[in-house]
Amino acid sequence: ARAAVAAPVTAGSGGFARASGSFARLEALARGDDDLAARRAVDWWLAEEPPRAPGYAGALGLRFLPHPSGKPFAVYALLALAALLEAGPEEPALDLVGALVRDGALEAHLCEGAPLERVLEAAARAGAPPALEERLVHLARFRRGLLELPPAALATTQDARALARTLRDRVTGPALGPGLLVVVRELAASGVWRLAGLDAIDWLRWPSD
Repeated sequence: ARAAVAAPVTAGSGGFARASGSFARLEALARGDDDLAARRAVDWWLAEEPPRAPGYAGALGLRFLPHPSGKPFAVYALLALAALLEAGPEEPALDLVGALVRDGALEAHLCEGAPLERVLEAAARAGAPPALEERLVHLARFRRGLLELPPAALATTQDARALARTLRDRVTGPALGPGLLVVVRELAASGVWRLAGLDAIDWLRWPSD
């Protein structure tokens, strides 16, 4: 099965359409869709309407101020968390990312160029279950994509749909599906990012080749 993603609207696509009833449509989709990933994405997004306070990021103690290295560490850590949330329950995913943040493994991988093995070794020490450990292989892709972005691509004031498109098309590809909504939601709730169009979220599967 192809990964499902949040996607920006294009002519006739049905994704990220601006409409006051978008949350109602998401709820209806969640009730009628037998795709677990789609239902989980809707649940994450609709936990609070609109998102007002960091939930996962607050639990992890992530700060959204610029990192001393100039690299987008908070975005990277949220991408890591989102990838794990797609693979299992919330608590183990939060525990593992929290351990990787405290260990410095995520920071070393993104900011210092440490090999992915540094993260995998820290995950093993933290007792990561296999299903979560397997998802960590996507961190190399996330790191590469983030570091190749021009600074303006992650401007803290922009349209939510534009940010989702940037992350999907240039950072995660099909490696991240419904978790992309988690990332956008947490950034919007940080108090640092100003993302317009949060009431215009809709659902679209990863496009066919």
